[in-house]
Amino acid sequence: MIDALFTQVPAQISSVIDESVKRFRFKDILPPKSRYTDFENAINWLHQCRLVLLNYPIEGQPRAPLVAYRKPSRLKLFLFDTGLLHHMLGAGYQQIKQQAYGYKGFVAENFVQQELAVQGIEPTHAWVDARAEIEFLLTDSLGRVVPVEVKSVTRTRAKSMASYIDRHHPAVAIRLAATPGNMTAVTRQQGLRESTTPDSLDSGRDSASPPPPPTATWNLPLYDAGFLPRLLND
Repeated sequence: MIDALFTQVPAQISSVIDESVKRFRFKDILPPKSRYTDFENAINWLHQCRLVLLNYPIEGQPRAPLVAYRKPSRLKLFLFDTGLLHHMLGAGYQQIKQQAYGYKGFVAENFVQQELAVQGIEPTHAWVDARAEIEFLLTDSLGRVVPVEVKSVTRTRAKSMASYIDRHHPAVAIRLAATPGNMTAVTRQQGLRESTTPDSLDSGRDSASPPPPPTATWNLPLYDAGFLPRLLND
């Protein structure tokens, strides 16, 4: 069972939709077993051996401490090493080399998970709703929840981050992408113009209420993922 679970991790990581790794599914690993409880011991064994890394998607309003809002049966599994992920997927040297800076989404997400684990942040957390997903949630030194979106291409416009900013008004939001970095203060309205269609996520908002404070958006290169804990706690 442990071997069957472990060998399924790369296949499920690479089966992405909209560039984001989805929640791990158990039904096709070892029929007729199909529930989290059937594989709980195997997951715990692999995790304790540091062969897999865990990420827990959170729905609704993210609040600190994040660990209080996760559900053990709803999780993503990542490999402990991105190079091993390439090998288990049969990716050759030339395939990897030709990607240049356009990392595939699931590889970039596994890389960020690995970098955070090295800094002691593991398990990690994500945010999901029906139409949007933020790959990682971190907390800063003030206990504020910080969304971290991972993009494997140079284009950094994304509806998911705009949706998160519109709903939850974080003080800081981070995009990791295959681009040089910059830091800007982006208002909620600017974020929507940049990243979403104009139909409005604004509908139903009381026009008399004061606007939320602007969100400071940090656009950072993927290779800065390992520095995020230090940046958020300085």
